[in-house]
Amino acid sequence: MEVMNAVMDAPVLIMIETAAARLGIGRSAVYLLMDSGQLANIKIGRRRLIPATAIDDYVTRRLAESEVA
Repeated sequence: MEVMNAVMDAPVLIMIETAAARLGIGRSAVYLLMDSGQLANIKIGRRRLIPATAIDDYVTRRLAESEVA
């Protein structure tokens, strides 16, 4: 039952400010990443939200790019 509660507590979509904090960058940088298509996001009403998994996906892609270069 505790595992189920932990899954239910984890947000599926996160706010721009939360994504910025997790990435260690500013809000403007997050908007640039979203606008360039590097960071997935969805719009609900007037809000832009980021799937929590998109943060990990972005970091994984950047790490792979840095290993190739």
